[in-house]
Amino acid sequence: MLKGEHYEIASDGTLIAMATKPGMPEAASSLADTLAEEKGAEEKLSAIAEKGGDQATTL
Repeated sequence: MLKGEHYEIASDGTLIAMATKPGMPEAASSLADTLAEEKGAEEKLSAIAEKGGDQATTL
């Protein structure tokens, strides 16, 4: 799951950069919101993984 979050974060960052250059501020803003959500999920998954808990398999 964590690998998937990293992929999504990288994808969102690239899309934000692409939306910013042609002047698409609404798209860039929406993508920035999505990126923030993905980073939050990544932090939660990382915390679970660091604890070494089996909770990661139930998510």
